[in-house]
Order: sequence, then structure tokens, then C-alpha cells
Amino acid sequence: MEGQIRRAWESGRPFALASATGSIDESILQCAANHLQDVGDDAFGVLTSGTTGTPKFVIGHRSRALGLAQVIGAAQNLDAAKDVLVTLPLTYSFSFINQWVWSYVCGSRPHIVRGGVAGLSDAIRSSKSAFVCLVGAQVPALLRGVAEPCDEVVRLCFAGGPFPSEAYARLREVFPRSRIFNNYGCTEAMPRLTVNEAVGPIASNDIGFPLPGVEFCQASNDDELLFKSKYAALGYAAANGLSLWAAEDWIRTGDRAELASNGSWRLLGRTDDVFKRYGEKIALGALRADLTAELGVRVELLRARDRRNEPGYRLLLREPDESTVGKLKDYLRTQYSRAFWPISIEQVGEWSLSRHGKVDVAATARSSAIIWRNG
Repeated sequence: MEGQIRRAWESGRPFALASATGSIDESILQCAANHLQDVGDDAFGVLTSGTTGTPKFVIGHRSRALGLAQVIGAAQNLDAAKDVLVTLPLTYSFSFINQWVWSYVCGSRPHIVRGGVAGLSDAIRSSKSAFVCLVGAQVPALLRGVAEPCDEVVRLCFAGGPFPSEAYARLREVFPRSRIFNNYGCTEAMPRLTVNEAVGPIASNDIGFPLPGVEFCQASNDDELLFKSKYAALGYAAANGLSLWAAEDWIRTGDRAELASNGSWRLLGRTDDVFKRYGEKIALGALRADLTAELGVRVELLRARDRRNEPGYRLLLREPDESTVGKLKDYLRTQYSRAFWPISIEQVGEWSLSRHGKVDVAATARSSAIIWRNG
């Protein structure tokens, strides 16, 4: 795969990145084939569901991707890393831009870790100063494979979902030389908007400040986070045709957010994860971050409706013990009104993952067992 991407990148012709696993609608492939050439020779497409949930090819530009890779590298001082260890598919914009393109800029060659995070332990041990990008769901497997303190990792970066705040202390013990970062963005941003260093425990939804060249604002009709970026995608190709953004356009992230007093940003949840229950505003992203921090274990929340057809959520815990469930119920009773309580608390086994390693909450919940019901 790496060799194919290098040849495509250096060819000067348009190309598209799409996973070989899973089916791709033929109309979307045809649209990408028809329109990438129209955008220009330096265009490339990345297949994603994006902020809309509808598959599409987000169209990047080589010079913008190179510029953003350099900005990301400076924000994380990546020059300290000599080995780029890739566990996520290069068809995922996080690993493609953060690792492959940055490596290309620096003239080095990324090491594709066979077996993904399961093979990371040996790759780390053979390195002297590694740069690793992961999604939070990969942390348990990482810590099983690397259980003892390890000096070989100098940069550990997370994206693609909530920052794994519940594992921060353990990550700091195992990787004492590493600087740890929470990367936030979306494929439309190609793909970074913020890089927030975790110099101590941070909330899982704390994304920090926009990168140089990036601006944020909130939609006038709600609190959805919008952005402008000099490195953003040019537009996207979908089954219904080609859409391009003008330089003055604000682009949707699909997330709701709030601005802190110090100018940093905090996510409230996806646009469909903020709702009212019995007149009170529920922001699942912020609630999830609070409960995860309080319990010290990963918590996932899934939109649902109760027996009265009122909007609410299900709370998922991975194989919780009685003390964790008791602590959770006590915390909800003392800190939140009843409107904020989950419809149910449910036990799950392993988290189901997407092909990019993100937790698929809906798929995980299909095999859950209810251990407490609200009313």
C-alpha cells in the first residue's frame, strides 16, 4: 500500500484513497473518477462518511496537505521522532496526513506495522524514537502489548474520537519519554484543526486551540462548530455530483462545541447528540467526558428513546464490577437531575471497532446486557 501511495502521489495525477474492505457504491466511485480530474492534477480523494453520514470522496490538494503536515509537525515537534510507526490504514486521513505525508515532507520512510496495534510492541522495541498515531479504542491492546516502561516512543498522538483520558496516567507510566497529544479534526479539514498537548490529565472532549491558519466560529442557529482553514479540502464528490467550497465558506465539522474562558474549545457531542429531555439540554459529549473522568474507565453513550418515547441515552460499560456501577449511580444522583440519567446502564464485552479502529457504539450495543434500568 505504501509503495502504491508514493507512486500515486509522485505521479502528479489525481488519485483516490479507499479501503479495500467493505463495499463502495459504484455511483460514488464513478463520481470520483469523473470529477477529480476536473479539480486539477494535484487533487486527491479520501473516501469517508464525513460529517453527513453519507459516503463521499473528500477532495484534498497536495500543496495544502504538505503545508498542513508541516504545521502539525511543528505543533508536535515531530523532528524529535526518527521512526514513523503506522498501525492505522493509510486510507484513513489521520494516518495519511499526520504520518505518511509528514514522513514524505521529511524525506523519511514510514514503517507499516503488520498486524496493526497487535504488532506494535516489537516495532517499538526495535525503534529508538518512535512517532505513533492511534485512536482511543486501541489503547487496551497497546497496553497489553507494552506493559513495562518503554523509552522508545517519543510522540503518541490520538484522534478519531474522544481522547482516552481514562488511560492517561497509565500511558504516562508506560511511555515516560513521550509527549502525548489530542488531535481534533475531520476529513474535510484534511484532517487537523487543533493539536492539544496533554501535559497532564485532560478531559476527553478538550480539543484546545485552532492551529495557525485555522479559524473557528459557531453556527448562528445552534452551537455547531464551523471552521475555515487554508489547508482544508477543496470540496467533495458524492453520488449527486461535485461540490466545491469557496475560500470564504465556513465548513461544518458535525460537532457542537463551546468556547472556554481562555479561548480553547470543548466538544459537546455530534450535532445529533445534543438534545432536550424534559426541557433540559443534554450534551452527550460533555456528559461522557465527565462520567469517564469520574469513573476512570471508558464510558460510551448511545441515543435512544425511553418507554414514553422521550429522547434519552443508553450508557455502556465494558465488563464493569459492582463498585463501578455503584459509584456511577451515586454520582448521577448527587450531580445530575433525573433528566440527565441514562435510560439504562448496560454491560458490553469488547468494543466493536470500525475499519479505522474507532469504536462503533451502535454495533457494540447489539450484544449488550442491561444491568440497571431507570424506572
